[in-house]
Amino acid sequence: MEFYYIFNVARGHRFHVEVLPQWKVRQLQENIAHLTGIRVDDQVLLKGCGEILDSESLIQCSPSENNADSPVYLFQRSSRSEREDNRHWDQEINEITSIIDVSIENACSSERDPDLHRAYLNIPLRARECRNASQSAIHACARFVEEHRLIHQGWMALVNNMDDSVVRLKRRAARFQHQVDKVRFFYFF
Repeated sequence: MEFYYIFNVARGHRFHVEVLPQWKVRQLQENIAHLTGIRVDDQVLLKGCGEILDSESLIQCSPSENNADSPVYLFQRSSRSEREDNRHWDQEINEITSIIDVSIENACSSERDPDLHRAYLNIPLRARECRNASQSAIHACARFVEEHRLIHQGWMALVNNMDDSVVRLKRRAARFQHQVDKVRFFYFF
């Protein structure tokens, strides 16, 4: 089994599904439906270039086609299902802020401690608390940046898909107009 990477653009969440190379995209979509709750009929899977994955085609598992940095982008066609509130970032930011606030308060209380020996012994503990709080903040920021990058790439894939659709529609319109002109020509002569 191999990992197939998917990024849910609406929720800003990257995940992977274990797939077999002989699977069709439909089997991948069924697994995605099981994991996300998005029905197969409501799923749109786009490559970075904007190409829609066909349900009946085989999954391309090559690292150049799909990897953690270049996942397939999952969009939901409709919002039939109950939309989940996307406040996990706010909650995580609040938790990190409270950890930082507690660390600062503990460090300040050590400064006010009249027993200098105890204050001196508490300095390494308070420093570790502050370091842990800052590391949590840095890791969260790095994850937010990565999720933002993937959201941007997902929307760019959608724009690429729309550009391709517009080009195809213009070609169809030109062919249709050509047929209309032929009919008008034969009708008037």
